[in-house]
Amino acid sequence: MGAPKQRLLLALLLFRGDMVVPVAHIVDELWGDEPPQSAESNVRLYAGNLRRLLAAWPDAPSMLRRGSGYQLAVADAEFDLRQFRELVTGGRESLQRNDFRAAADQLQQGLGLWRGPAVADLPCGRLLTGWRHALAEERMSAAEDHAEALLGLDQPDQVLTDVGEVVAGAPWREHAQSLLMRARYQAGDIAGALAAYDTARRYFVDELGIEPAAELVRLQKAILNRDPALTPPRPAAFLAASSPAASPATPVPRQLPADVVGFAGRTVLLGCQDELLARQARSGALPAVPVEPLRPAGAGARVSVITGPAGIGKTAFALHWAHRASREFPDGQLYVNLKGFDPALPPVAPAAALHRFLEAFGVPSARIPADVDARAALFRTVLAGRRVLVVLDNARDAEQVRPMLPGTPGCSTVVTSRDRLDGLVAIEGALPIPLDMLSPAESRELLTHRLGESRMAAEPEAVAQLLTGCAGLPLALTIVAARAATHPEFTLAALAAELRDVRARLDVFTVGASGGDMRDVLSWSYRRLSPAAARLLRLLGSHAGPETTAPAAASLAGVPVAEVRPLLAELTRLHLLTEPAPGRHGFHDLIRAYAGDLAAGEGPSADNATAQRRLLDHYSRTARTATERLAPRQERFALAEPEPGAGPEDMQDAATALAWFSAEEHVLLAAVQQATEAGLDAYTFEIAWALADFSNRCGHWETLITTQRLATEAARRLGNRSARACAHRYLAVAYAGQSRHDEALAEAVQAAALACYRPALDLFADLGDRVHEAIVSNHLGDAHLAAGDPAAASTTWRRALNLMTELDVPGADEVRAKLHRLGIDQRPPFTPGCNKRV
Repeated sequence: MGAPKQRLLLALLLFRGDMVVPVAHIVDELWGDEPPQSAESNVRLYAGNLRRLLAAWPDAPSMLRRGSGYQLAVADAEFDLRQFRELVTGGRESLQRNDFRAAADQLQQGLGLWRGPAVADLPCGRLLTGWRHALAEERMSAAEDHAEALLGLDQPDQVLTDVGEVVAGAPWREHAQSLLMRARYQAGDIAGALAAYDTARRYFVDELGIEPAAELVRLQKAILNRDPALTPPRPAAFLAASSPAASPATPVPRQLPADVVGFAGRTVLLGCQDELLARQARSGALPAVPVEPLRPAGAGARVSVITGPAGIGKTAFALHWAHRASREFPDGQLYVNLKGFDPALPPVAPAAALHRFLEAFGVPSARIPADVDARAALFRTVLAGRRVLVVLDNARDAEQVRPMLPGTPGCSTVVTSRDRLDGLVAIEGALPIPLDMLSPAESRELLTHRLGESRMAAEPEAVAQLLTGCAGLPLALTIVAARAATHPEFTLAALAAELRDVRARLDVFTVGASGGDMRDVLSWSYRRLSPAAARLLRLLGSHAGPETTAPAAASLAGVPVAEVRPLLAELTRLHLLTEPAPGRHGFHDLIRAYAGDLAAGEGPSADNATAQRRLLDHYSRTARTATERLAPRQERFALAEPEPGAGPEDMQDAATALAWFSAEEHVLLAAVQQATEAGLDAYTFEIAWALADFSNRCGHWETLITTQRLATEAARRLGNRSARACAHRYLAVAYAGQSRHDEALAEAVQAAALACYRPALDLFADLGDRVHEAIVSNHLGDAHLAAGDPAAASTTWRRALNLMTELDVPGADEVRAKLHRLGIDQRPPFTPGCNKRV
């Protein structure tokens, strides 16, 4: 199947199982944090090669391009991993019924599909490495179940061979150790069984520093006592004795906290959760529920991962859906707050959460194993054959969650986290449900639930301002609603006035209770950051643009681009940044305000000021390079020495420059405004000048007017007459362009264009810049004619023509044509003896 990276692509598409894999994920898997510039084109090449290879096989899976990614459509019967999982699931179900023959046959067939470790011959990246480890775990778990079935059939010799291999490779697997002890006991080797216990105990004590779990200790005592439960035909009864059999006396836990009052919006995403439940019903694991399919989930997905930044409403969403679907889980609903981002308390250990869950089902504390793996196994045993909903709220990472995932298809798990938990999505096939800000209509619905229709209707303008200030963040809306509800004497207009100052927004979002202060909520994520990522977040608080890229962030932090990429990924994973487009990272306004507060409170002011100059250096120098790629400019302005650590981006050609300007224009506009507010006039002019040609090409007159107004004042303060003349010229061009496209404003903007061209012309004349004097004279004549003054137009065009002819400046023929249209013949005379004009 080709080169290693081409085979890696095939493995990745198989691993995602019929899901579309974005090109960005493929690039990350194939090259890691430092992909080559040709990475995406290489991916297309590998995909094309795979498509041709697969097309040559009869009944081969189809390789499809889907939007910005690729998909491998593989039927269940064509994929050995799916066959393995189906056989293992069937074998485990037979094992639960004590049908040892059927269980042994099915599990043996499944294990027979293996030819060695998965993708062992490839240099896997992050995702495939995790997948490979997870598959090895699945294989060993299936081998243990197969051993259980063989012991039930009184075939210990085969168990000694198979489980011996598992124990040799993974001596920490206590269940495998217990199977080895039982096999030796069942084969009549009592001394060997006790020796196996001693070997296992030495490993746990010497290597891990812990005593063996209760399962092994009980088994040793049972062997010493010749416990009849260890002999066929029901050898599994001993191990099951530590868990309660399903009976009418078994408790049914109802642990869900109260549903959210006044839940608003999220209709489509609630439908995604319903569709996941419906897929389980269609597979026979649950009774059918009448929902309309809204979004495909993984074929075997029983886990959904709800992610988003602080205050986005993850817990509210999870609990609202859980209450809505609770009737589908008659055997219980479990809930635990894992405190993954709590500012004061450590995350809840998986072993502690499992202990609570097992106690909720009536398992006595004395019978709950100490080891987390043993507890997880007992938990899955307890849930086997039951329909239970498990809500794992505020998870820190995938490792904290995995031990609590049920193994039976009748159960569903809902996980919430600020981390994206890519591992659960990639390995467990979880359905990701990323929450975004509420829409204006949803935000209004939430406020109406809390404040009442009459109060909302009484101050419609204030309501609109509140909605804008809260920017769709549910926690912010809830806090503002609580403030308004507990202070009925406050008008909504007064609350809206508090929100107008961005720097004061976080002070408004405080209600005095832990977890109700936006700073507290955001600090939960901030405290989890590495020091370098925390510093980058503080510095990004001073980034005025709506988005940033890795090169810009690298200049801001004064570090290489390769060093800043993992920091941006860390901030994005914790939802302190968003990634609206590949490689572009943005902020929510309130998180930006929080980062700004951090910068003011924690970062040295000198560091922040230097970082701001590095960022402006990056934008001014990159923009200058880009505009020179588009078209060399007549005017030149010297740039000051850049700040150490600032680096411009490379512009290979005009197409690259045009794409960069298209993506960064709104960021450059914000940078011009930020430089002006900071009193950095040189940066104000330099960025505005570099952006001007692109704005003029695209007819973005408002941007051109805004930047050149600021550039004019900056040049005046700098005392740079040449820069001031240039800014006046571009400002006039913007007004003239606007007059051609806005008839309602034509008269006013024509007057403004004239008012800008005149000082530009005078300044260029005083400076002796006759080339620009000619160019501006030409444009000023256009402005006079547009204003209805052909005489003034004729005068200025004659001036332009004389200068252009004398200096050999391009454009003289265009000016002659304009004068000719006014009835003035400016053709050059005939030269005697020549039949054409000179």
